[in-house]
Amino acid sequence: MTTLRQLADISIRSLVLARRQARAKAQANKVFQRYVASHSTRKLHIGAGGILLDGWLNVDIAPLSPQVSYLDAAAPYPIV
Repeated sequence: MTTLRQLADISIRSLVLARRQARAKAQANKVFQRYVASHSTRKLHIGAGGILLDGWLNVDIAPLSPQVSYLDAAAPYPIV
């Protein structure tokens, strides 16, 4: 049986995760804009984890490195 404390902990974790993802998305949009502006040939490395490819836009839903940007591959892509 789930206690009230457990429900509160779940709610707090959900809020923290949502806030973290919102910040990551905002930061990623800036990175995407800079990448598009500086690369005539655009290459997207989806699911980068901690592996960086030089000249590629390295993205992951759970980035393991500051050089990897947040991107949910199931959502619309911000790059055209």
